Amino acid sequence: MRIGTKLTLGVGGVLVCVAVGYGVFYLVVRHAYVRATLTDNARLVADVVAAARRGGLAPDAVGALLDDLAATTGAREVSVRGPGGAPLLAWRAAGSGPPGVPELTREQAAPSGDVVQVRVAFTAREAERFSSRNVDVWVVALVTLALLFIVHRLSRTNVAEPLAGLTRQVERFARGDLAARAPDGAPGEIGLLAGRFNALAETVARQTEELVKEREYERNIVQNITSGVVGLDAEARVTTWNGAMARRYGVPAEAAAGRPVEDLCPEVFDPAVATAVRELLAGARERFDLVGLSHPTAHAGDHVMDVRGRALLDGAGHTYGVVLAVDDRTEQVALTAQLRHAEKLATIGQLAAGLAHEIGTPLNVISGRAEFVLKKLPEGDDLRRHLTRIVAQIDRISGIVSQMLVFARKRPPRKARLEVAELVDTVVDLVAHPLDRAGIALETDIPKDLWLDADPDQVQQVVINILINGIQAMGSGGTFRVRATTLCLPSRGYATYVGLSVADTGPGMPPDVRDHIFDPFFTTKEPGKGTGMGLPVAQGIVSAHGGWIEVESAPGAGSCFTVYLPQSTSDADTDAPAPGAEGAP
Repeated sequence: MRIGTKLTLGVGGVLVCVAVGYGVFYLVVRHAYVRATLTDNARLVADVVAAARRGGLAPDAVGALLDDLAATTGAREVSVRGPGGAPLLAWRAAGSGPPGVPELTREQAAPSGDVVQVRVAFTAREAERFSSRNVDVWVVALVTLALLFIVHRLSRTNVAEPLAGLTRQVERFARGDLAARAPDGAPGEIGLLAGRFNALAETVARQTEELVKEREYERNIVQNITSGVVGLDAEARVTTWNGAMARRYGVPAEAAAGRPVEDLCPEVFDPAVATAVRELLAGARERFDLVGLSHPTAHAGDHVMDVRGRALLDGAGHTYGVVLAVDDRTEQVALTAQLRHAEKLATIGQLAAGLAHEIGTPLNVISGRAEFVLKKLPEGDDLRRHLTRIVAQIDRISGIVSQMLVFARKRPPRKARLEVAELVDTVVDLVAHPLDRAGIALETDIPKDLWLDADPDQVQQVVINILINGIQAMGSGGTFRVRATTLCLPSRGYATYVGLSVADTGPGMPPDVRDHIFDPFFTTKEPGKGTGMGLPVAQGIVSAHGGWIEVESAPGAGSCFTVYLPQSTSDADTDAPAPGAEGAP
């Protein structure tokens, strides 16, 4: 019930009680007045009758006198009995009075011994005389209603409406509308209450804005941190999933929100993570550190990660959630493997350089002596055939030693502006004889005016080494397809690269072979048909130019080597040392 209605009912109840009290008082007073008036009138009539009797008036004269008194005294019946009870006079007023009029019957003894009995009624004139001296109850009722209306309007204007307006603003504020304010100018305590509410609303709005800014600041930190951050509630459901998790594992935040941690295994997490999280929520532990978890993910392939979990505790020490810090170490592990591989290559290079120098001198002596003896022998001598084979094998060993020196020796690229199509044409001319002998076709798709800043001799050696490796792999018959294009790579600062691909239709390579083709001296060819140094030399040259080589191969599907070289390089790139060689592969 509204406060205005309550006030109206309260004040109205008081006024009604006053009106009812006044009505009761009015009725009591009126009843006393009527009784006193009837008694006085009855006594007056009895005294007049007794006086007339003493004066010797005849009964008819007395009746006439009573007819005159009836209008003023309300006399209705008069009877006189003698001392013995004998009737002496009987009079009745003409007509009958209105029903419900108060009446009074009175007997009075006269001095002569007669008994006078009088019945009188309350006259209209007496009623008017009473009303002229007392307030009518209807007037009181009207005044009461008027006061009720005034009280209602005042309470509505000064209490109910201001309170209703304040209540509406409070309800808006409670629904989250922090701009809700109570109207100014309300009277008295309501205005004071509205002012207090407005001050409270300003404080809450300011603190809420500060809290929102603080939470947004914290959210931005969580979303932009490079480590993965995952928040879980008491049911192990995801509440927070930052940008690093979305980018790294291909699961957007909206797809992860609300999912139990078990549903993310093995899509993102290893099952050991879900087990550890449940232990945290059960209170069995307060933290866990799972280091070096290696498992395949649904969208990002094999990953190695460190997952650290901490229980979130409330003021009473109860666990209400878990926060996970996920550090992806996949690239770190790969870089570590590359570093170890580079260290191994450096060691092999040093060993190869030392071995080449140690072998080179004896080989030169042997070769020189063999050629000297060969010149001394006549043309038909059988020893010439054996010496010729010795010299050929010495030349082969010398070639291997030369490649070892190329691999071990560092020479910076001598870069120049070269056209890729012209370079490929030169390489095709150099390997035309081996291609024809093996029955291998070569198709090229090199756009004109595709230029590159690189060392022409070293890039030629890279392409030749890849082609020779493919010729040896295909044996007889097959096709080479050489293509080139430019591409912009966002992952490398939107730099422009030239991609030169050499695809063959050979037998392809299984993964265990493909992973080792750039290791020095690694070869699957028969002894005497390969040294295992061609591709390592090619990789060293490409790396010195700031590029890299990608290999796609599968058994029965051939192989595709793609060399990526920056189209334009800085001076720093030009000065970088690189393994290289001049001349033949």
